[in-house]
Amino acid sequence: MKKILFALLALVNFSCNHSFVVATLNNRNVYKTKANLPMKKAYQENRPSADQRDFTIAPNSVPSVTKTITTITTSPSSDTEPSQITKTVVVSTIPETKTTTTISKAKADPPSNATTTLVTTGYSVPATQSTNDFIRYKVVADEGDFKYVKVLPGCSFEETSPSNTNIIFNSSKIAKKENPEDYIFKVSKKDLSPNTHYLASSALIGKVITLPVRVRNEYWNSNNKILQGTLSIGYGFGWKYKLGNNPYKPHYLTTILYAAGISQQKHFSIGGKDITTGKDSISAKTDEIAVTYLSFGLAYEFDKFNIGIFGGKDKMFGNLDNWAYQDKWWWGIGIGYDLFK
Repeated sequence: MKKILFALLALVNFSCNHSFVVATLNNRNVYKTKANLPMKKAYQENRPSADQRDFTIAPNSVPSVTKTITTITTSPSSDTEPSQITKTVVVSTIPETKTTTTISKAKADPPSNATTTLVTTGYSVPATQSTNDFIRYKVVADEGDFKYVKVLPGCSFEETSPSNTNIIFNSSKIAKKENPEDYIFKVSKKDLSPNTHYLASSALIGKVITLPVRVRNEYWNSNNKILQGTLSIGYGFGWKYKLGNNPYKPHYLTTILYAAGISQQKHFSIGGKDITTGKDSISAKTDEIAVTYLSFGLAYEFDKFNIGIFGGKDKMFGNLDNWAYQDKWWWGIGIGYDLFK
């Protein structure tokens, strides 16, 4: 038991070094997007933004789709012009950051007696993503059909033209007059999907915890280990880390740094030595409530299934403070559905 508790404590302490805690607190309620996410400017310095263009978070690894619309119009001859074919090609990107239009004309052979139009639309197929690039943003408000977000530092407006409203990584690291983090953006919930809105690697949490199974050490009985089933409920504080960057695989590691709660326990105390057996005698057992004043642990979460291992200490008060397990370490396993969410 001591080895298990020591391992738990070492992992918790590792995740609690100063720089890690500061980084995690700064990343509270942060989400990632690996795909293009459209949004509009909402506020700048607590004032409504006058810029109502459509902006797009565009991670570098997500290429734009090219849309090509080709219109071929064949017109009959007129008093001034012979029958001719007019070909118009409009090439644009999705999201729309660049549009080019070309028009060409040629004499129709054979001539046409009526006007005909043929329109075709084609799309390019982007290459497979070669990196795990993503852009992080913080959700600052949730109102109706929209979420209000703040893009975290490290990004910039691409601004290759007035129509280019992409928000990309600032790979040059050159400070600009205007940056995405200066604004609050409005995002429609219908544009959110697992690929554009998934939890970042860490987020501060506070969750209800239940531990139906505990292992205790009978120190008065040659340190015999017993498995104890009990009703318990507690509240824990800690951090939640996403494992990997695949938005469609919700694997998380939860570190509960501190938890407290109550549980139903059998109260008994240790008396003198039994003359017959030479072992410590115990008093009659009664059902009482114990307070878990110290607990910590780790849990693995996949979708809504959770399994975790915890360690802690319990205490009873008043005339029950002679409880055999008073202030003694235990470790337990929590298994459940939607246990920590």
